[in-house]
Amino acid sequence: GIFRQYCGQDLSPDELGSVVEVVGSATGAQVVAWVEEARRRAEMDGETLGLRHLLDVVLPPDPRTPEEIRGVAIHEAAHAVVARARGVPVRRLSIINRGAIAGMTSVEGASMGRRSDFETRLVIALAGRVGDELFGYGADAGAEADLRLATNLACAMRATMGLADTLVHHDPQHLAQRLVMDQRFAAAVEDDLVRAKSAARTILLEHHGLHAEMVEQLITRRVLDASAIEAIERDWRAR
Repeated sequence: GIFRQYCGQDLSPDELGSVVEVVGSATGAQVVAWVEEARRRAEMDGETLGLRHLLDVVLPPDPRTPEEIRGVAIHEAAHAVVARARGVPVRRLSIINRGAIAGMTSVEGASMGRRSDFETRLVIALAGRVGDELFGYGADAGAEADLRLATNLACAMRATMGLADTLVHHDPQHLAQRLVMDQRFAAAVEDDLVRAKSAARTILLEHHGLHAEMVEQLITRRVLDASAIEAIERDWRAR
């Protein structure tokens, strides 16, 4: 509310939401000082107030190297491109550094009632790793959380939800143990992950130009909301 009061209509609701998510709680005096400084910087650039100007004020300088920042942007943009190609809206992309979290891709929640729903989420989850390999600096341990998510999804699809070879329900809390003890189950899960990775690779190769444009925009702006992501894709398709 305070940001809207002082930013007026210069920033969209989604952009203001990105700022609030980054800042958390702030006093009215802090908000006024941030917005005034952001407006001053925008005027120096010959522009109107934008999300980039405000984020530059409220966020500390990024301590990462340009190569590290680009690597994160490549990873997150890959998630976004693949999600949109599979029909899943993307709410926000961010390369803001938050300790152990180097960046974030936020997608819309969706029904997980069918096998195809799980498979779509698998493809999206592994897209960042594929982006690292295709366009970045190679496979990166930073994708560990994505691999964990994808493995859990494949395990649930096969052993908990009855959407693959068996109707037998297994307790989700014991699936990690089953992966170790049951070689056939582990091989089936690995096959699911390999197929999902291959699907992500195909999408990213077909949308290489869109991915590259999204990376550059993300590096410049640090956060892309849904409307910005849609505009980037719309402009790319119009070329």
